Amino acid sequence: MAALAACDSLNLIRHSELATALTLESLLGVSDAFDERIHAARRHLGQAEVAAHVRLLLAGSSLIDAEGRVQDAYSLRCAPQVLGPALDTLRFVEGWIENEINAATDNPLIFAGPDGSMRALSGGNFHGEVMGLAMDFLSVALAEVGALMERQINRMVNGNYSQGLPPMLVSTVFALPGLTSAAITLPGTTW
Repeated sequence: MAALAACDSLNLIRHSELATALTLESLLGVSDAFDERIHAARRHLGQAEVAAHVRLLLAGSSLIDAEGRVQDAYSLRCAPQVLGPALDTLRFVEGWIENEINAATDNPLIFAGPDGSMRALSGGNFHGEVMGLAMDFLSVALAEVGALMERQINRMVNGNYSQGLPPMLVSTVFALPGLTSAAITLPGTTW
């Protein structure tokens, strides 16, 4: 289960990088916060990797830096400082998971002696503390990823912060934002 959670976690972090890049484009964001020099000065591998991925995703954008602003809100410019530690935590936890998958956790364990004799030794390798802590570490990191994504979504749907995008990202041609944004009924449809 922990190995599957780790795979899902990497998928979540990578999709969060993509969501960050799309949010930056939608809100006419500022690229300075993703400059390689900033992240090299901090010296956290995950942070630098996330910033590099976002830079790659934004390469060639005509929307980034279009407004001439100095900086964006924390939820945008601090994305590498949140997603990066989550990535570093995941990598740390993956080491524990890999070790545990390949570990002997039976009790007792049977060992051969130098003379060919066998000895059963009772111990506590079955104890799940290491995996419990690993999943706790990972859950804390992923909760921060979720909080960051929620703040980015808020900037997109809140008309006060969305750089002119319609409130709730709903055109008033079809609906009243906030009142009828959950569904649009068109002739001949049932959704």
